[in-house]
Amino acid sequence: MNDPLGALLEVAVPQHGLFRVGQAQTVGVDDVRVRKLAARGAVERRAQGVYRVVAIPIDPYTELMEAVLWAKGRGVIAGETAVGLWELADVNPRKIHLVVPPDYNPRGKGGERYQVHRHRLEVADQDEVHGVPVVTPAVAIRQAITQGVAGDLVEQAITRAQAREYIGTETAARLRVKLYDRNATRVGGKGKR
Repeated sequence: MNDPLGALLEVAVPQHGLFRVGQAQTVGVDDVRVRKLAARGAVERRAQGVYRVVAIPIDPYTELMEAVLWAKGRGVIAGETAVGLWELADVNPRKIHLVVPPDYNPRGKGGERYQVHRHRLEVADQDEVHGVPVVTPAVAIRQAITQGVAGDLVEQAITRAQAREYIGTETAARLRVKLYDRNATRVGGKGKR
């Protein structure tokens, strides 16, 4: 191959500068060539099997796409992180939340950076924001409630999602009931309505 970096750009540009070694092979760049490009400084290793083309600047979505690729493309941004990606609330998660299939166990050093949840998602529960695979707003808010995100932030997310027509009135009401039930259970009650 005359221009391995050019071939990698085809894969990396839509993925915020990132690619997996397996993706490089699909465009004719084997892992030996990837390592040589890394030794020259043209690409950098970001995680096990995940590289970044250094000519492409890091953007606000690079780290999220890296998490998805770390899970070999089987992960989807979820929960509190997804609420932030959709810009529904002023959340600041300590870790990037990912949903992976229940039978998948990603390996590598993601434990300190990622919170992995195992759950089977329907296709209808998934979307993309800036090219990053993510759960839908309704699923993100529901997961945020379960994960214990502060009630005011969840309410902010519901209000913004409804205002942007990501969710309807019925879905907003169901999410508020779920939030109410969670809060009532926390203070020792059983959520009487």
